[in-house]
Amino acid sequence: MWLLNGQSTWVNGYFYPGENIWAQCDLDCHDVDLVLYDRNGRWVAEDTLLDDLPIVQAPYEGSFAVQVIMAGCRHPRGCAVVVDSDYGF
Repeated sequence: MWLLNGQSTWVNGYFYPGENIWAQCDLDCHDVDLVLYDRNGRWVAEDTLLDDLPIVQAPYEGSFAVQVIMAGCRHPRGCAVVVDSDYGF
């Protein structure tokens, strides 16, 4: 996916207990964040540290929504971000 600085998007997935969900961005990106929500829209976990490889973990099996936030992209046309998990989406 491609995100401008300050922009966010959502991805949905079914995850298992302890499954890691992470994002990685291109060389123009220096900060991307992940926030994990359960199927009822309640906050579950987040990684909002100043880095370009955030990781959150599913606490139990189920469907989740993952908010991907481009917190720091140096390129004016945006940065590429990949989101994946231990078992894939």
